Amino acid sequence: MLKDMQKTSNANLKDDIQKASNANLDATMHSFERVTKATQAIVTEITDYSKRSFEHGTKTSACVSAQGFSG
Repeated sequence: MLKDMQKTSNANLKDDIQKASNANLDATMHSFERVTKATQAIVTEITDYSKRSFEHGTKTSACVSAQGFSG
Protein backbone atom coordinates (compact mmCIF):
# COMPACT_ATOMS: atom_id res chain seq x y z
CA MET A 1 0.00 0.00 0.00
CA LEU A 2 2.82 2.38 0.84
CA LYS A 3 4.48 1.69 -2.51
CA ASP A 4 1.22 2.43 -4.33
CA MET A 5 0.93 5.75 -2.51
CA GLN A 6 4.52 6.61 -3.40
CA LYS A 7 3.92 5.77 -7.07
CA THR A 8 0.81 7.93 -7.09
CA SER A 9 2.67 10.73 -5.35
CA ASN A 10 5.56 10.50 -7.82
CA ALA A 11 3.16 10.47 -10.76
CA ASN A 12 1.41 13.56 -9.41
CA LEU A 13 4.75 15.26 -8.86
CA LYS A 14 5.82 14.47 -12.43
CA ASP A 15 2.53 15.86 -13.74
CA ASP A 16 2.95 19.04 -11.69
CA ILE A 17 6.52 19.50 -12.89
CA GLN A 18 5.43 18.92 -16.50
CA LYS A 19 2.61 21.46 -16.18
CA ALA A 20 4.93 24.03 -14.63
CA SER A 21 7.53 23.44 -17.33
CA ASN A 22 4.93 23.87 -20.07
CA ALA A 23 3.62 27.05 -18.46
CA ASN A 24 7.14 28.45 -18.22
CA LEU A 25 7.88 27.54 -21.82
CA ASP A 26 4.67 29.21 -22.98
CA ALA A 27 5.47 32.36 -21.00
CA THR A 28 8.98 32.45 -22.45
CA MET A 29 7.69 32.04 -26.00
CA HIS A 30 5.14 34.84 -25.54
CA SER A 31 7.86 37.06 -24.13
CA PHE A 32 10.11 36.42 -27.15
CA GLU A 33 7.20 37.13 -29.48
CA ARG A 34 6.61 40.50 -27.81
CA VAL A 35 10.30 41.37 -27.96
CA THR A 36 10.43 40.40 -31.64
CA LYS A 37 7.40 42.55 -32.47
CA ALA A 38 8.81 45.49 -30.55
CA THR A 39 12.16 45.12 -32.31
CA GLN A 40 10.43 44.99 -35.69
CA ALA A 41 8.52 48.18 -34.84
CA ILE A 42 11.74 49.94 -33.84
CA VAL A 43 13.49 48.85 -37.03
CA THR A 44 10.54 50.08 -39.09
CA GLU A 45 10.68 53.47 -37.38
CA ILE A 46 14.44 53.72 -37.94
CA THR A 47 14.04 52.78 -41.60
CA ASP A 48 11.27 55.33 -42.12
CA TYR A 49 13.29 58.05 -40.39
CA SER A 50 16.39 57.22 -42.42
CA LYS A 51 14.40 57.35 -45.64
CA ARG A 52 12.85 60.73 -44.77
CA SER A 53 16.23 62.09 -43.69
CA PHE A 54 17.88 60.95 -46.91
CA GLU A 55 15.09 62.45 -49.02
CA HIS A 56 15.32 65.72 -47.10
CA GLY A 57 19.09 65.80 -47.55
CA THR A 58 18.74 65.10 -51.26
CA LYS A 59 16.21 67.93 -51.69
CA THR A 60 18.38 70.31 -49.71
CA SER A 61 21.42 69.40 -51.77
CA ALA A 62 19.47 69.91 -55.00
CA CYS A 63 18.25 73.34 -53.85
CA VAL A 64 21.75 74.44 -52.84
CA SER A 65 23.17 73.20 -56.14
CA ALA A 66 20.49 74.99 -58.14
CA GLN A 67 20.94 78.28 -56.28
CA GLY A 68 24.67 78.09 -56.00
CA PHE A 69 26.63 79.26 -53.03
CA SER A 70 26.29 82.87 -52.14
CA GLY A 71 28.63 83.97 -49.55
